[in-house]
Amino acid sequence: MISELTRQKMRERMMGNKFARPASDISGKKYNRLTAIEFYKRKGKFDYWLFRCDCSNFVVYRKNNVTSTKGKTKSCGCLSRENLTLGTLSTITHGMSDTKFYYVFKTMKNRCENPKSEKYYSYGARGIKCLWNSFEEFKKDMYESYVKHLEEYGRDTSIDRVDVNGNYCKENCKWATAKEQANNKRKKHV
Repeated sequence: MISELTRQKMRERMMGNKFARPASDISGKKYNRLTAIEFYKRKGKFDYWLFRCDCSNFVVYRKNNVTSTKGKTKSCGCLSRENLTLGTLSTITHGMSDTKFYYVFKTMKNRCENPKSEKYYSYGARGIKCLWNSFEEFKKDMYESYVKHLEEYGRDTSIDRVDVNGNYCKENCKWATAKEQANNKRKKHV
């Protein structure tokens, strides 16, 4: 809680400046997690207000940083810390982002869905789709066979479509070596 002495000092600071009156009173209004307590000071053309955050912290912010629709200030900083924690937890879904298996998935999705990919013209532009909506689905369908192929052939393992004109899906995909993949290409028309 803010002490009466602190409030008194704040009032004295305001009274010392003849222009230290807020343009509008927002006392008691709530903006995201911040509730306006009282006017703090005017600096240049900007009003600064004392806010109380839902987490009980008191902070002073420029009024328009809190009240405008474009204002980015939503809390005393506790919201960012919470989001950082949640974001960190939510990004650790499978722990495989540094593996070749994950790289295979990301590059497969990219060449099918991203028109800026240099291989898009051979995949996505031809109507070839990746039917796995998430890495977890891909892992559930293909990881076991990937591990078996990897044990037998080593790092020379990549995903291959049985029907070169078909989509990427469990029924049309297998793991292959570079040599096997070279034999499974579209016929070029001359």
